[in-house]
Amino acid sequence: MSPNIPLYSSKQVIKTLERLGFKPYYKKPGSHQTYYREDPKTHIISKCTVLLGKKEYARGSLRATLRDAKIPLQTFIDNVK
Repeated sequence: MSPNIPLYSSKQVIKTLERLGFKPYYKKPGSHQTYYREDPKTHIISKCTVLLGKKEYARGSLRATLRDAKIPLQTFIDNVK
């Protein structure tokens, strides 16, 4: 269990990722969407997969998404509005 991670909806996760510079990799039908961000200095691409249509995004799934995106949890929490 991860009690220190708040619950967010899929829409909140997507908006926060977009605020942090992520863009949809490509649009496709289904329950998942891939997002990417390229670091302008190093040209390293970070990719992550987001679950769509969830009212409560599972804490473990959020932790995995942030790990793939290389975003610290506190940075994500600070950018959620």
